[in-house]
Amino acid sequence: MSLAPVLEHFCASLAGSWVAAANAVYPFATDGFLRSSQDPFANPVGRRSAELAPLLCRAVIGLPHDDAALSAALEEFVRVRAVQDLPPETSLEALFACKGIIRSCLKDQGIELAQTDRQELEAMDTRCDSLALRAFGMYSRQREAFFEARIQDVRRRHSQILRLAERHGMAEADTE
Repeated sequence: MSLAPVLEHFCASLAGSWVAAANAVYPFATDGFLRSSQDPFANPVGRRSAELAPLLCRAVIGLPHDDAALSAALEEFVRVRAVQDLPPETSLEALFACKGIIRSCLKDQGIELAQTDRQELEAMDTRCDSLALRAFGMYSRQREAFFEARIQDVRRRHSQILRLAERHGMAEADTE
């Protein structure tokens, strides 16, 4: 028996469980808002999680999926997480939750795993790990861009303060 067709039947449920796991890093009141608010501008975290979940489930299970759409959704999910004040391991831990969610689904359905099923489950774990590594690369690039923008902002402010001080005779003009 192949696990992919069995899990495909539960893909919507798996995606819902994954969204709940992705929202679990936030305080309880925020989690309620993330589940209930459908406004993409008021709730970018909830929207990005909901867009990524079905694509992520299909990719991890090994079902046919649009890799470009998956990459775009993953990038958007990571972009929102990268600007939040969360450590990287907390920001991206939801991606690893797929492993447990899939195992839990199989257990809840009473599906006994044969040796070939275990190999297929290991392949799913590998796909999950690969997606998490891709997301970590995206996260690192987003954080770097975020901090580079902050550095440029500090430089710009510093320059403005110096010019203002020079105009009012509070600092000497730089003659270099």
